[in-house]
Amino acid sequence: MSEITTLHEQFPGARILLCEWHVKTYLSKEICDRSKYEFSAFERSELETLTSILVDASSESTYDLFKKEIYATIQSPPCREKWKSYFDSNWDNCRDMSAKFARANVPHLGNTTNNRLESSWAKLKREVKRHMHVDECIVAIMHFQRRVERDSNRKLEEISVVTVIGVDKELQSLAQTVSKFAFDLVREQYDAAMKYSYKQERNQG
Repeated sequence: MSEITTLHEQFPGARILLCEWHVKTYLSKEICDRSKYEFSAFERSELETLTSILVDASSESTYDLFKKEIYATIQSPPCREKWKSYFDSNWDNCRDMSAKFARANVPHLGNTTNNRLESSWAKLKREVKRHMHVDECIVAIMHFQRRVERDSNRKLEEISVVTVIGVDKELQSLAQTVSKFAFDLVREQYDAAMKYSYKQERNQG
């Protein structure tokens, strides 16, 4: 956890989130580590499913329920205590960074993994080779940056039409100006408001 400690020190006011995919992957690897745990094939299968559900829990009560279910699934008391010690010290004490219910109020826009960031690093690594000198690396990085900026500007300026089936002109117009995420939020409220009809009456007295 040294990287997280460094992030806390350098960015004390920042909210740190763990990549959802990596959390599930590390838990799965730990469950399958036969040198540490003597889980049966059934237990391993159940634990992988339960830990995945636990990470995706939408409320703290659901999270705690599946945590108890995980402990109850492990038949061997020594294995249960070993797993409990590992999970409590490595994951449960930082549930605010890993569990979905604890990060629901963070505007991550549905992007809960590092995939996009790692994809960018992979593209950069194709430009910067280990045998290159420092000055060559700088030139390659600057060239990569200019290309990314150019592609980004092109996407912003290109003309496109978004077609949404089954909506009225108001929502169709909105779809052209906002992201799909924002559109879905507005549409939910719009549909709720349009479910009812309203009649205006004026008092002539």
